Amino acid sequence: VWTMIGTLLCMVFSPFIIRSTWSQTKTVLAVWAALTFVRSLGLGIEGALYKPASAEVALIGALTGTLVSLLVAWMSVTLLRFDDIETSESSVKHSWWGWTWRCLSA
Repeated sequence: VWTMIGTLLCMVFSPFIIRSTWSQTKTVLAVWAALTFVRSLGLGIEGALYKPASAEVALIGALTGTLVSLLVAWMSVTLLRFDDIETSESSVKHSWWGWTWRCLSA
C-alpha cells in the first residue's frame, strides 16, 4: 500500500515540482498544503462514516499526519527540484537512473 501511495504521489506532484518557478520554500508549502487538504477531506469522510475512538487519538493522529505530510513535501521538492538558476523554458534532461532514484526515494 505504501509503495502504491508513494508512486501515485510522485506521479501527481512531479510535474508541478519540476516546472515550478516558485522558490523551494513556497513549493514545499504548496505541496504540503495540497497533501494536508486531501488528508483532511479523507479524515472528514472517515469521521462521518465511523465513530471516532476518542478526541485525543484524533488530535494526535492529525498532528502526526500534518508533520509527516510536511516531511514528504520537503523530501519530494528536495529530490525532484533542480537548481533555481534554470528557467522553466529550458528542458531538464537526466538519465533514467537519475529519475529512478529520485522517484523511489520520494
